Amino acid sequence: MDKKMNEETADKIRAASEKWHEQCKTLPSYKNLSRDSKKNFGDIAIFFADMMYLEHEQTPNEWTAAALQELLTKTYPQQVLSPPSYFTALASILPVLFEYLEQSGEITARKAQALNKRLEIAVPAMLKQTNARQNGFSTMKKSAKPKSGKTVPETQEAEQVIGGKTAVNAVKKALKNLVSAPAYTNPAAAYMANKAALELQREEPVTPEQWEKLYEVVQNIRLLAPWEYLHESERVTILLPGRDEPVYMIVMGSGGMTYGIGICPGYDSLNRLLRMTEEDIDEDDLSVAFEQNCINLYFGDSDELEPRDKAVIKKLGLKFRGRNEYPYFRSMKPCFMPWYINREEAELTIAALQNFAMAFVAYQKQVFEVNFEAGETLLRFYEPESDMWYNTSVKMPPVPVIQPKLIISDDVLIAGLSKKKKTRAKIGFSIDYLPMPFQQNKNERPKVPRMILLTDMSSGKPIKQASDMMTADSKSKTFSGAVIDMLAEYITKHGRPASIAVKDGDRCYIEDFAEKLEIQLVEEERLPRIGNLMKGLMDMMESGGIDGLESLMKDFPMK
Repeated sequence: MDKKMNEETADKIRAASEKWHEQCKTLPSYKNLSRDSKKNFGDIAIFFADMMYLEHEQTPNEWTAAALQELLTKTYPQQVLSPPSYFTALASILPVLFEYLEQSGEITARKAQALNKRLEIAVPAMLKQTNARQNGFSTMKKSAKPKSGKTVPETQEAEQVIGGKTAVNAVKKALKNLVSAPAYTNPAAAYMANKAALELQREEPVTPEQWEKLYEVVQNIRLLAPWEYLHESERVTILLPGRDEPVYMIVMGSGGMTYGIGICPGYDSLNRLLRMTEEDIDEDDLSVAFEQNCINLYFGDSDELEPRDKAVIKKLGLKFRGRNEYPYFRSMKPCFMPWYINREEAELTIAALQNFAMAFVAYQKQVFEVNFEAGETLLRFYEPESDMWYNTSVKMPPVPVIQPKLIISDDVLIAGLSKKKKTRAKIGFSIDYLPMPFQQNKNERPKVPRMILLTDMSSGKPIKQASDMMTADSKSKTFSGAVIDMLAEYITKHGRPASIAVKDGDRCYIEDFAEKLEIQLVEEERLPRIGNLMKGLMDMMESGGIDGLESLMKDFPMK
């Protein structure tokens, strides 16, 4: 598909496909479709029109049976056919396509019947190739059979699938324990716990024993190839003993691009990921990438690994070959560049991946169904009274969003600022990341400093800026303190502004401050940014990896 459609052509194709869709609604075969198939028909009509134009330069009124047959039997990359349920919908829509061709005089009724039968064989094959689930997972592989001849891990005898009364009570109890945890009953305590967890302590290196366990479970997961079955939006949820919050497992690779498993240890972690993947973020606002809190297992190419990754693999005596076959781990923490995992993260990763593998085997064997589209998750949890692990499908309680809020406790400061005159000024407040990562030594996580920017909303010119670019042994002032100091200094000099424009994500820093000083907050997502510099940093992350930091730091020396 080398040809690219311009906007005018795309509009033409869309209009033609919509017209064709309206014509199809009069056909008996269309009226016999299920409600879901009718709902998907319009989207698939546009997809077909795009593909037919790109492949054969034919709009719907010019379609031919030969071109259509070639298009239907061709296997496209998964990123084109996402989600895989495309084929599921296609299987029911085919009769409408052929009836349309028959009525248009392109094919005879006999040829339409023959073509339909031929494609009835081809479509299940395509369904199997893309691992789409239909009719109770009838197209799913029964078991993974890797080329090496090794068997995939089996579930233990002590594991149960929800079925009997005892098991049903176990899952009810597990969910009840979740909603009685601090995240639901005491959000403030949960927020402080999450905040403490994000504070970097002294990071201990992963032990040789942990590396052995990690790569053992990694090789099992590679054989299972969960990305052939699960889409990125289909979560596996693990309730590990001793943790109040679930560990969410996100499978990467259904789009045929990046393969691996993302581990989100709790609600805060998942909410950060969802903000990046599901919310409508300004294309220049790349700061959300530096707000992630997760651990990622990747399967990439040899050149994606850093020397430290290769040294671990060599020491374990392991060998990998081919594309997307080399495993490696990365830890993501807010305000830091992606880095190697530490000992504590390795322990969590081992437990999470081991339990993910066991849950996925039960799912792969079709022991139970999971209706992901209806909001269900594949759940695995431990029940201490019976000393058993359970695997099941369940609709989880909503993920709580714990909103932080900076509370100003300095009454003297507020009293002094409240006496300043109220002006008509309208200023903007934004926080952005600077493309200047720095380290005290090559073994510590590179920090990505933040910049606080005050701007005049009338002229768009900056008023003042500050940064948390500080060394590890200079923690006399916190980032929150720098925010308040900057605003207090402005008000002391210029008076209290009439309003402060702020992005929703930055509101938590100044909401209490503005309320106590009777300053109106105005939500404004498009504030002056340093987006171009951010893009440069993201390009470096994609191309240079961790070692690429060295060249970047030469351009932005830190003292």
